Amino acid sequence: MNDYFYSATTNGFYHISMKSIYEDSDNGWPEDAVPVSNELYQALLEGQSKNKIIKANKNGMPVLGDRPAPTEEQNLSMAQSKKSMLLEQATGKIIPLQDAVDLNMATQVEETTLLMWKKYRVMLTRLDVSKATDIAWPQCPE
Repeated sequence: MNDYFYSATTNGFYHISMKSIYEDSDNGWPEDAVPVSNELYQALLEGQSKNKIIKANKNGMPVLGDRPAPTEEQNLSMAQSKKSMLLEQATGKIIPLQDAVDLNMATQVEETTLLMWKKYRVMLTRLDVSKATDIAWPQCPE
């Protein structure tokens, strides 16, 4: 028995038990909905967990495919986000260490660690992420 239907137009699955609800809605049941075996439906979901995408083949049936490579704009956005996250992480490490130094309470290890984190943060701020595919990220202090 086929419990699921697939629409290439919406790239979505529809359970047969919901058909009357879809038909009564403004959007309706997709005209191109085709039955999909329960086994295929499960295999497609498993494929998604392995970083694949579901797309329609030339016959309108769902198949697994590779994810498209990120665009230059997406790479740039990811690089900027990573840089911001790393700067935030570095600042979070620096603040309590700087407090210990400012209050003359820092150990030698804390002073050395503070210096390493500050150097790392400076290297991050100088990092040009405009070439998002070729970034030499500085090594994070341990």
